[in-house]
Amino acid sequence: MLAAFYGKLEFVKELRANNASYDLTDKTGMTVVHYAVDGGNADVLQWILLDGAEINKKDSLNGWTPLLRAASVNASGEIARILLKYGAKVDALDKENKNALLISTVNGNLAFVKTLIQHGANFNTKNNFGKSVYDLAVSMDRKAIVKFYEEYMQEHNLKVY
Repeated sequence: MLAAFYGKLEFVKELRANNASYDLTDKTGMTVVHYAVDGGNADVLQWILLDGAEINKKDSLNGWTPLLRAASVNASGEIARILLKYGAKVDALDKENKNALLISTVNGNLAFVKTLIQHGANFNTKNNFGKSVYDLAVSMDRKAIVKFYEEYMQEHNLKVY
């Protein structure tokens, strides 16, 4: 986990060659994939996913998959693209029924928002209080995301429900 967090790909490979398991978790249920996401290490993340690490395992604390974790820690669009390429569930929900699009909207992470939308995230998703991602972007003054959502709605003839 620490090797993945710190981007030590050769060390990760050596550990795997000596039977290190991807099935181990820390006390919060996070896996090596969560740690690679936290460290923002795209090369390590891609390698461990190619090597068979589980992509959609939820931690026990928040119910975050690696994609939800990535949205929560304001990971790059590249990290999101890698996770989605290897099968991350774009609309997975955490323990509070939030998905990555809601979280990245609130965090103001436009690159992450764009990547999620491009990969089929549900634009009409709402939080537990009935607020859409567009509503949240407006209320939190996320100007770039509001602009992106407005252009997206116009381009796809969509309305916020």
